[in-house]
Amino acid sequence: MKGKHQGVQAHILRENSRAFFTPCACHNLNLVLGDMAKSSSQAVTFLGVLQRIYVIFAASPGRWKILEDAVPYNTAKSLSDTRWECRLQSVKALRYQMSEIREALFTVADESRDPMVKTEAESLANFEVGNFEFILATIIWYDILFAVNTVSKSLQSADMQLDVAIQQIKGLVTYLTKYRDTGFHSAMITAKEIASEMDVEQVFKQKRNRRKKRQFDYESTDERTSSGEHVFRTEYFLCIMEQAIMAMNIQFEQLKQYETLFGFLYNINTMRQLNDEDLLKCCMDLDIALRSESSRDLDGADLCSELKIFREILPEGVKSAMQCLQYLWSSRDSFPNTAIAYRILLTVPVTVASAERSFSKLKLVKNYLRSTMSQDRLCGLAILSIEKDIASNLEYEDLINEFSTRKARKVDFINKH
Repeated sequence: MKGKHQGVQAHILRENSRAFFTPCACHNLNLVLGDMAKSSSQAVTFLGVLQRIYVIFAASPGRWKILEDAVPYNTAKSLSDTRWECRLQSVKALRYQMSEIREALFTVADESRDPMVKTEAESLANFEVGNFEFILATIIWYDILFAVNTVSKSLQSADMQLDVAIQQIKGLVTYLTKYRDTGFHSAMITAKEIASEMDVEQVFKQKRNRRKKRQFDYESTDERTSSGEHVFRTEYFLCIMEQAIMAMNIQFEQLKQYETLFGFLYNINTMRQLNDEDLLKCCMDLDIALRSESSRDLDGADLCSELKIFREILPEGVKSAMQCLQYLWSSRDSFPNTAIAYRILLTVPVTVASAERSFSKLKLVKNYLRSTMSQDRLCGLAILSIEKDIASNLEYEDLINEFSTRKARKVDFINKH
């Protein structure tokens, strides 16, 4: 939630000026893909074709049976504005089974008696799926979506740490940069192979330039582009790739600030390479960031003194921030500022996947068999389901005895009579 002026972030910062705003990394990846899809009119058209393919098959059980018979592994998926993984599945079905889906469209056109369905199926088979530009766009989008989805799933793991997330985001930006330089050529090779198997003409559409009215006689006329391939590469491929790289740098700017602030604590090898002056500067910057008018979380000078000793006594196998805190926990009284710094670092969240998993768990707990349930019972069952590792180690006999003791009647009617 980016409401830094009047939103949730502003209200929290008024209560505690030291609070960190951390955007969800997975939602930011979805925003990046959304910006890519809107950066080019051809990209919007491509995603619209995917939805049209799904609609024409999903509108009838008979047509869906035709699709299942032709495509046994991956079927078309409906598009979603928030869950981009469904788009990967839809593009994957086309990427590896484009010929089969095209034949399924021809079958629908031949067997359908509805003129609108027949026209739509023929149009998709001949002018969309049977178009070389569409084949090339499918390969490009699959490569991009697969890379982003791989990083997104890794970021949703329960033990994801901030330093690992930043490293993976940097790796994704590097991949997109390399793909911008070399991906078009490799995608062209694959697209030509698929087009040859489908007997599709390997040509690009030659777009006619609009003739603009000249206001003055000395204005030159618009130059015609060299080829349709050049237009596709510049106005489609490079457009979405530049938008992706730029959006990645903007959306994950906050993580870069965390790297500047906590970067010297991520890896013990990096900390050992710092001289005393640089280490003191890093500690004082962290002290200032965690300080307010009334209180402070740690002392920068003391933190620097502790880290000078701490980095020398750590075993060779300890490298990550989590391992440092685990090793430090037994002697946290000797290194109080270091323990606080690592606890704050490891508390900064990367995604909201854990919170969303808790909401998903409620759907499993409260089903149609438990339609009438009190709020206390729902919360209790949800906690037992979420914390199943702790619940499995509980002694049920002790719980039953304690429950029976609390629910037992306080009045002894026999003695009273």
